[in-house]
Amino acid sequence: MKRVRFSVHRTAGEARLREGLLSGSGLSVEVRGEALAPLGGEIPTTETWVELWLPPEEVARAEELLAEVEEDGEKAKRTVT
Repeated sequence: MKRVRFSVHRTAGEARLREGLLSGSGLSVEVRGEALAPLGGEIPTTETWVELWLPPEEVARAEELLAEVEEDGEKAKRTVT
């Protein structure tokens, strides 16, 4: 099955949070590069970033889900005066 790189994250934790959101919504997510994350400082940092890969037909849905989460986060930051 062909997959495309969907996003790149500096930490495994951030990547796993997004992976959980996407896979919990029924998308087929693959996490790549997680084993290199602890090597930060030993090898170039860009080599330790964690990537999320998706089938091409699921990319649009994943973008919608993440946009919705970010929008909800912005709403949560607002205060009532």
